[in-house]
Amino acid sequence: MARLEAYEVLYDQPEGEVDVKAMGGVRTRTIRAGETLEIEAYPIINITAPAREELRRRKTSPAQEELNRRNSENSIRRFTEANFGSGDIVLHPTFDYGFEDYAFSNPADRRKAFDDAGLPRDEDEARKKFCNFISRVKRYVKKCGKDPKNLKYIYVMEKTKEPRDEDINALPAHFHFHAIISGMDGCLTVEKLNELWGHGYTRAEPVNMRFNGLKGFTKYIAKRVNGKNGRKVRWGHSKGNLREPEVKVSDRRISRTRLAKIARDVMRDGKEILEKLYPEYRLEEVPVVKYSDFVAGAYIYARMRRR
Repeated sequence: MARLEAYEVLYDQPEGEVDVKAMGGVRTRTIRAGETLEIEAYPIINITAPAREELRRRKTSPAQEELNRRNSENSIRRFTEANFGSGDIVLHPTFDYGFEDYAFSNPADRRKAFDDAGLPRDEDEARKKFCNFISRVKRYVKKCGKDPKNLKYIYVMEKTKEPRDEDINALPAHFHFHAIISGMDGCLTVEKLNELWGHGYTRAEPVNMRFNGLKGFTKYIAKRVNGKNGRKVRWGHSKGNLREPEVKVSDRRISRTRLAKIARDVMRDGKEILEKLYPEYRLEEVPVVKYSDFVAGAYIYARMRRR
């Protein structure tokens, strides 16, 4: 018998049939992260020689690359959802490079303006300025009567407008950040974080769990982590106070009959079965059902949110 994880790339068909007798059982993997619950249900299967051969062929295919990208995106989202939620703040601190729009007479004037503005020359200096920002936030949090050790944050530093080697007297690259920071029970506000940044401007907004929560933000971040748009990024986060999503695996939670029933009528039976199995959660979106021409059963993915 084999687990689906190694063969997920073979499940790529939107339609098919579930042969209950061909499955050895159903493995259910649940991931709890904050208010969200994700369920993956897939058959424990006998792998045939054609399936192994097709898997070898697809290992370097665009389909496998897309699956890897999606898994990476999901990993980032789950880690974020496990640690942040309503009342926390998404922010995008940016250095003020506005002076470059001016028509300086020579490169020396432009470089002096760059230095006078206190802009970072390299990645280490940019990251240091963000860490100094976090230190200012911690001092403010302490004034609010909160413990700074409980301040949680995740950030990614993005580098853009890379200078070319052939540029004469080129200015250093541009840097900005994308981050999420805990609201500390109302101690931190959008206005206060904008004030504490102090290096230009930052767009900030509170997390709204009613509208996909952190899904959009983490998808945006994941694209950059995965090297989209040719931009370089660097991760960072608070130490010692972030937790991993809770992952559990069961071979008894969903039966073969239930898997087949969800696959046959995902719109009706999927909601009914899953909300009965997990009554403290409601189905957030229509479950995904995929079939394979090479292995038995169906792959089902569902995303739920705490009621």
